[in-house]
Amino acid sequence: MFQLMLQGLIWWCLGLIGGQSSPGQSCNVTSTYPFVAVEFDSFHNRWDPVTEGLKNRSTANAWITYDSSTRNLSVYLSYDANPVFNGDSNISYVIDLRSILPERVRVGFASATGANYELHNILSWDFNSTLEDVDISVTPPPTK
Repeated sequence: MFQLMLQGLIWWCLGLIGGQSSPGQSCNVTSTYPFVAVEFDSFHNRWDPVTEGLKNRSTANAWITYDSSTRNLSVYLSYDANPVFNGDSNISYVIDLRSILPERVRVGFASATGANYELHNILSWDFNSTLEDVDISVTPPPTK
């Protein structure tokens, strides 16, 4: 759940190289530190598609999910007071995160304004990752 006041906020997932993330550097497309980001952009640039956009000074609820079997990264956004996430998404993108991110990552939020003023409040958030159990049968060595 978050509130936006002006330009934008991103949720990011930054790959760790050698157990370290980028030391105080910005993430950019030429970075050796791979990352994936979901942008909540409340500033309409001239190249942005014509959409309703994000609501300024409103509390939003967002769910970001990734299904590794379908490689589907989905985002659901709602301004309802008590939203119920049923798996539907407002936007989705097929992407193989295993080909972009290393095994260990750091997740978080970042925001930027350019020359404008903004206030972003992360009211609450949680992160959940599950690993499917794989049944690996180990045959004991033969006894003598």
